[in-house]
Amino acid sequence: MNRLHLEDLKAGMEFRTTYRMAVWRIMLMALSSGDWNQIHWNPIAARQRLKTKGTVAHGVLVGYVSQMAGVRFFADGTYLTEIDARFRGWVGSNELIEIVLLTLAVNRRGRARFQLTVFAGTRVLLEGEIHVWIPSMTKK
Repeated sequence: MNRLHLEDLKAGMEFRTTYRMAVWRIMLMALSSGDWNQIHWNPIAARQRLKTKGTVAHGVLVGYVSQMAGVRFFADGTYLTEIDARFRGWVGSNELIEIVLLTLAVNRRGRARFQLTVFAGTRVLLEGEIHVWIPSMTKK
């Protein structure tokens, strides 16, 4: 897949990708954040409290994975400048999530604004907006 530059984007363009929420990534997030809520590392506790099949990912991890997966569509040097999103649900370990970015606006200073929605099946996990800086094909 060719990665897009700023000039390639237009409002209304949609980008979709999927990602499996790996158990090791959930554990690493718990370790690095210091959040030792048992639902993140103990599958028995998660099953009892939330009726899940296993551990549950941190909402911040879902947001991070979403923006990283979204940025992969764009040229090297693309980076996140702002995120304004709300968590709507949890995602379990090894669950497949779908990340959908809808282009809302593009300006010629390198900034693009996207509607971000993350699903697990039909459940909405995260929704909001992200702003990214995307390189131009032409050097100024």
